[in-house]
Amino acid sequence: MKTKTQTQLDWPLLDWRPSQIFDDIENDIISASGEFFGTFLFLLVGLGGIQAAATSNQYTLAEAATKNTASAGSSGSVAINTVASIEQLTYISVSMGLSLLFSAWIFYRATGAAFNPNVSLALMLIGVITPTRFVLYAIAQLTGAIVACAVLAGLLPGQLAVTPALGAGTSLGQGLFIECFTTCGLVLSVLFLAVEKHRATFLAPVGIGIALFAGHMFAVIYTGAAMNTARAFGPAVITGFSSDHWVYWLGPSLGSVVAVIVYTIMKRFRYWKLNEGQDTDIGSKSPALFFQPDPERPVKKRSVDLEIEVEEEPKAVTCSHNEKVQSNSSMDRQGKKANQSAPQEASEWV
Repeated sequence: MKTKTQTQLDWPLLDWRPSQIFDDIENDIISASGEFFGTFLFLLVGLGGIQAAATSNQYTLAEAATKNTASAGSSGSVAINTVASIEQLTYISVSMGLSLLFSAWIFYRATGAAFNPNVSLALMLIGVITPTRFVLYAIAQLTGAIVACAVLAGLLPGQLAVTPALGAGTSLGQGLFIECFTTCGLVLSVLFLAVEKHRATFLAPVGIGIALFAGHMFAVIYTGAAMNTARAFGPAVITGFSSDHWVYWLGPSLGSVVAVIVYTIMKRFRYWKLNEGQDTDIGSKSPALFFQPDPERPVKKRSVDLEIEVEEEPKAVTCSHNEKVQSNSSMDRQGKKANQSAPQEASEWV
């Protein structure tokens, strides 16, 4: 019988059997329900912010089209910028990042707050969730995205404009790898901040939200920065599918696989040994050892001179017989007073 060495990694997915599908089905369904509500909340608020930016952009374009520019001697339509302004791109990025941050913090302790089939894929590949839970998570996340977009379409005025699409001049290959690398960064933030346990694990939603924000700042103008198949699928169901929709399935999925490979390599080489003490709260482990000595370093014992008070023996004093009697009687009276006061002092402590 072969035994695993210390350098080998466990791969729980290889030990899974189809007979285990219904082993924990009740908890799987409950967790998937949480993923549905979490994905719905995340995309309702995040895509609502994108719709607000798109509506603001439409108003700006309409105003520019109807305003005459006397200095140019022509219609103001020549000044129309078909690309959203940098303020609107930042608004979109902040909206999605903060939406993921607060919604993930709500559901983080209950379901893990994946809200993304590509994140769920990575969690399954490393063995955090079972294939059964992955399938239920993916269905719940896709359904939650559809419901969120349907609510937005009925709730907000105008046409829904939150479907990601490749920007002008962005090829299919470029869009594919932009989605791949941005999703890889997002999944790595999940694996190292949430899956790996450390002193700042409870702050994982903050780091993950920042990762989504950074990905949007980079990719939103080129691909719409889906970084999430459910985020692209939900709006497409409501507004229609484009010919490049497959990019938002393949690109993020490849990014998840790449992130898992990087994570596995780091675990294989025991990354926590590379920078030991990075997560410690012991201040003496600071590089400034001349300020605070290392507590693990052996300390030389030094002898300490102790000052001990020793009662001196009474010196013999020559005195008369009467003086001796008086001194003895006074000592007896003091002893009786001490014995009488001792019970009173003891009673005070009872």
